[in-house]
Amino acid sequence: MISNLIKTKKTLIFMESHNPLSAIIVNNACYKKNNVIHKYDGIWSSSLADSLIKGIPDNETLNLKERIQNIFDIRSVTKLPIMIDADTGRNTEYFSYYVKIMQQVGINAVVIEDKKGIKKNSLLGLKVKQNLEDIEKFCNKIYIGKKQIYKKDFLIIARMEGLIAGKSISETIKRAFRATEAGADGILIHSIHNTPKEIINFSKLYKKKYPDIPLICIPTTYNSINYQELGKIGFNIIIYANHMIRSSYKIMEKISKLILKNKRTYDIENECISINQILIQ
Repeated sequence: MISNLIKTKKTLIFMESHNPLSAIIVNNACYKKNNVIHKYDGIWSSSLADSLIKGIPDNETLNLKERIQNIFDIRSVTKLPIMIDADTGRNTEYFSYYVKIMQQVGINAVVIEDKKGIKKNSLLGLKVKQNLEDIEKFCNKIYIGKKQIYKKDFLIIARMEGLIAGKSISETIKRAFRATEAGADGILIHSIHNTPKEIINFSKLYKKKYPDIPLICIPTTYNSINYQELGKIGFNIIIYANHMIRSSYKIMEKISKLILKNKRTYDIENECISINQILIQ
């Protein structure tokens, strides 16, 4: 499904959704300009967002079983492709089992990162210790996971965290090449720099060797570049990975304070969707 979409559109835009309501919003979102309609191509299931809505740390405390149940509910309200952020995928046997379950509930792709140990959120960068997994162990996890695929359009994507861990582009690209050789269906390169310079350099190197393998990025920190520009430099999937949960948090925090301040809801009604509108949803 995702592979066929890439062949048609070249560049796909995925947006984070953390429950069925946010998935409905993403599914229905559109922007029309010059008779061209822009819509999201898929949904990103974020471990950060799923942990936040449960009120627990983003460190893989929330297991895949609970997250997959949430996606089962999301799948009932949208036909958009769904990609799940599975963090490290934990051990090989655990990951292998859940690759089968993911396919059963309608997930189209899983992303696993090449780190080890207790998860540290990538956006923390070098403020914390980011430990990379031995590349052969990581590749074996991909290899074993691929054996569990029975839907030919299900993808296993390798998320390379070398730049997050302070490694060079040359070392990170070598690890990406090895993951591709092991059978990864795509490469997600992650960066926390506020400019896209290093992911542009990575894209040039990777696409020179593997022009037909999907390349994915998450422009959370280098947010001044738009998705059309990212598409032109070789990225096939651009993921906006946490913006639905972050924006909803901000407005809920604002509304909750204003009701206490004003001692009524009259003043904040314009900030809220009407009851009639939300019932139509």
